[in-house]
Amino acid sequence: MTRLTAAAVEGIFTGRIRSWRQVGGPDKPIVCITEILGDKRATMLAFQDLAMGGRPYVKERVEVDLPRQQIDRLVGNRWGIATVSMAFDRAGIHAVQIGRSMPSPRAIRSGAYPYSRPLLLVARTLPRDSLEKFFRFMLSADGQRIVGRTFVPIVADVVVKSPSARRP
Repeated sequence: MTRLTAAAVEGIFTGRIRSWRQVGGPDKPIVCITEILGDKRATMLAFQDLAMGGRPYVKERVEVDLPRQQIDRLVGNRWGIATVSMAFDRAGIHAVQIGRSMPSPRAIRSGAYPYSRPLLLVARTLPRDSLEKFFRFMLSADGQRIVGRTFVPIVADVVVKSPSARRP
């Protein structure tokens, strides 16, 4: 399935929906692939809040250590679904449209795609000296181009060259 409702996503990851047939697909069991829940990873906790209303994850799931391992498992399991960042996009997997919104930089920045979390830069005190320079750099066009190599930059007009385009 490449299109689900928010209610279907919640049902899948909480275990209320266990077959792809329940969301318009074939009569095959859904395999949820997650990071290790006990590690309290920010991505899992944010998804639990955003998509599942804080409810617990389905107990019958495949847990792996890293997001790249989620992708590996997903590529190898036709009936799997995982919650990974766009940064881990690769051939053999498909992003899921939620309602009318695909996970694109524009939809993420506007809030139209419901499952995203910001990258936060924080400091114990008001940034000064080199830390202030670093924060300013990260918010600059050059800094956002670096962010855009893997994540969604905060401004839409930053042009990001793909890593393959930078090779001699």
